[in-house]
Amino acid sequence: MADDHRVVRAGVLSYLAAPVRGIHFIVEEAETVAEALAAVRRMDFDVVLMDYEIKTEGGPWATERILRMKPRTRVLALSIFQTRFTVKRMIQAGASGYLLKNAGPEVLQTAIKTVINGGRYYSNEVYARLGGKDLTEEEDSALAKLTEKEREILRLIAQGLEGQEIAQQMYISPRTVGKHREHIRLKTNAHNTAELVQVAVRLGLLG
Repeated sequence: MADDHRVVRAGVLSYLAAPVRGIHFIVEEAETVAEALAAVRRMDFDVVLMDYEIKTEGGPWATERILRMKPRTRVLALSIFQTRFTVKRMIQAGASGYLLKNAGPEVLQTAIKTVINGGRYYSNEVYARLGGKDLTEEEDSALAKLTEKEREILRLIAQGLEGQEIAQQMYISPRTVGKHREHIRLKTNAHNTAELVQVAVRLGLLG
């Protein structure tokens, strides 16, 4: 539970104090992004509940770094904001869902179980704000545009390999890697390597 307001953390912890359908929640708290990242390095969490405006770097920045370290961890955004911009920013960062802080215990528990099982979850207010359209439809469209070779190159880029290393591994020339990289960038609207990594994480190319 990553949130810089103690009362919010206390409320969420009270919601998760009792087992739900046999599931026992073990929760660790973080008041800052630094504390959240340290906890994720130390342990393998199923879900990170991430505040959008957590000190100091913010929820989207923290989400991106968490998923780079632990791609299998699910991040569930928790915020007072419900604008399309804030929701889209968290989803682009890799969050698996978006809840408002006025959510009750049943909604929170359902959201956690949904994202653990690989699904997406939005508060009713958030889903209405999106016009009933799941932002992951855009991601599905981006993935469909990529060829099999482009997906593999994107996966290797996200793993930190340089052009020469990718060329050697795929038995193609560095120049060809560069052309594929440019095609990937244009198809996914990514502007740099960091954004390409984010795309790979969102598309599930890191496992």
